Amino acid sequence: MRISRVFILISLLCLISAINIGCDGDDDETDSGVDGGPIDTDSSGMTANFAGTLVGFPVATPAPGQTVIALNNDSAAPLAGFETVSAADGAVTFTNLPVNAEGLVGFKVLGVAGQFVETYQFNIKGENTGERLWIMPKSAYEMAINGSGLAPLDTTKGVTSGGAYWVDA
Repeated sequence: MRISRVFILISLLCLISAINIGCDGDDDETDSGVDGGPIDTDSSGMTANFAGTLVGFPVATPAPGQTVIALNNDSAAPLAGFETVSAADGAVTFTNLPVNAEGLVGFKVLGVAGQFVETYQFNIKGENTGERLWIMPKSAYEMAINGSGLAPLDTTKGVTSGGAYWVDA
C-alpha cells in the first residue's frame, strides 16, 4: 500500500510543474528584477512572437489576471520588459521575445497569492502561437500533498517536480 501511495505522489508531483531553477555564475548583464532577482538583458539576438493561453491544471480552464514573466531559457533570469497579465480568456502574447540559440524561452507564472502556486516552464518554442502555459491551483497542489500522506508539509522547504520527455530524433 505504501508503494502505491509513493507512486501516486510521484505521478502527481510530476504533473505539478513547480520546477525551481537557480542560476549561479551567469555572466550576462543583469540588474534588479521581480522580487529583487536578476533581469537578463543579453540574449542570442534572436527574437520570436509568442502567443499562448494560460490555463489551470488539471482541467485546462483559462486563468485570467495572472502575471506571466518570460525567462531566459538557459539562466532562468527574467527577460527585461517581458512581463504581462493574462487576458480574460487566458491569452498571453509577447512580441519580439528574446530566445536562446535554439529558439527556446521559459516562463514564470506568479498567480494570485492564496489561489495559485508559482509555476515555471522551460524549453518552450518562442515562435509558438497556440502554446498552453499551465498554472497550478493551490487546492490541487494541496490535494496532491495531502493525498500522498506527506502532510503536514514543512512550509520552510520547497516542493520541486517535473518530467522528462524523450523524442525520436
